[in-house]
Amino acid sequence: MGFWLLGASALAFTAVFTWPVALWWLAIPALVLLWLACERQQVGWWSLCAWGLVIYGVHAVFLLRSFATLFRTGPSLVGGWAFLTFYFVLHAGLWGWCMGFVRQKLVLPWCRLLVYCVLSWGFFSWIATSIFWVFDCWEGYPLLDILAPFGAARLGCVWTGLLGFAGARLLVLVYAMICTLVLVYVRWWLILALFVVTIGLFVPLAYVRTEVPAWVPSVGVAHAGFLPLGPQHSAVRTGQVYGACLCGAVSGLLAQWPNVRLLIAPEAAFPPCLNKDKPVCRCLSQALEGRQLVLGAARSSYEGIYTSVYLMESQGIVDWYDKTHGMFFIERTPKWFAGLQKWVGYGHSTMRGLKPVKYLRIGEDQYVLPCVCSELFFTDCIASCPRHVPVVACVNDGWYQGNPITHLLWGVARLKASAHQVSIVYVSFAYAQVLLPDGCVIPLPQCCVPASDL
Repeated sequence: MGFWLLGASALAFTAVFTWPVALWWLAIPALVLLWLACERQQVGWWSLCAWGLVIYGVHAVFLLRSFATLFRTGPSLVGGWAFLTFYFVLHAGLWGWCMGFVRQKLVLPWCRLLVYCVLSWGFFSWIATSIFWVFDCWEGYPLLDILAPFGAARLGCVWTGLLGFAGARLLVLVYAMICTLVLVYVRWWLILALFVVTIGLFVPLAYVRTEVPAWVPSVGVAHAGFLPLGPQHSAVRTGQVYGACLCGAVSGLLAQWPNVRLLIAPEAAFPPCLNKDKPVCRCLSQALEGRQLVLGAARSSYEGIYTSVYLMESQGIVDWYDKTHGMFFIERTPKWFAGLQKWVGYGHSTMRGLKPVKYLRIGEDQYVLPCVCSELFFTDCIASCPRHVPVVACVNDGWYQGNPITHLLWGVARLKASAHQVSIVYVSFAYAQVLLPDGCVIPLPQCCVPASDL
């Protein structure tokens, strides 16, 4: 029985992280099944390694298959998949060993479940905040946090706003523990307690009042879609096509929504270096007709190539922000793995390293905090942002279109807005929304002229 429960838990967790928007609620039954499996048989290192192999192996497939154009050879992808999966599976095995040890030492089921809950909180907290320490950066992978799927539900956002990430994560685990206790003991008072707690979880929703910021109706999104570019694509031709399509998208957006004053485009909305392409800058400046544009594009300087966000007006580029957080193996080489760069063959761009937060001025007395893709998910760069200052998150999720990673990223961003009590203008190739601190989502007007003739 324990084997089947463990397998069902692995499949349930896989479904949660594959279809988080529809199946976020399945995270609770998945935890319950796992803890019941621990109660039914001796679960240890190898049991949880097999459990993790299913979940993390499937997730790694989705994560890496989208970057196929960045790698030179198939073995690079297979090696990346094996390394990431093995790394996460090791942590799952250690978690399983700890729970097996607890089962041997503690007699009372409720005591064991209480310790399971604490161990699970430590396990998922480690994944969310610190698991990538081996990559020369003390940060986590929040997309596989037990809390990540709950970003798809306003209920999860409200409780994250009330308790923070650590508290909301603990709440999820405690609720799963109560459900497991009901199945283990089958007592009427436990069933009643579960019913009361379940009703109580929805009470805060009755007191949430959405306040839409005054600036929301003046924001729109324009972009030229996403194409995976490779060495076979000419930089000149790419700039010409993307520039023409971006100008068309800007003009189309303003024609349909003339009240828009601030236009935003995702990270890599213009793949080449914008500051070196004067014709495109001139075209965009003319198309803006007095508005402002926050645009994600590369920037060239004597120091190197930077992933940046530009602020453009009618006179051209007026300011910019350089991304400070590089994704390892994509935008930077961890020093411990420098020797693998030639073998892996991934792209590499310059990162300035952590530096003070920079705000972009978009009006007489209005500023925005720019945040470029991985900075939003893997750092706390928005933690110090004042509540009245919106965060403009330019995200490149084009690699993951039709992929669950896109929805997990969006869910984590939604939780971040609630946890830090800030409004996030989330602009990617899949989403164009304002994420409010209370979990409310406001869609933004957008216009896309796909750049397909490359």
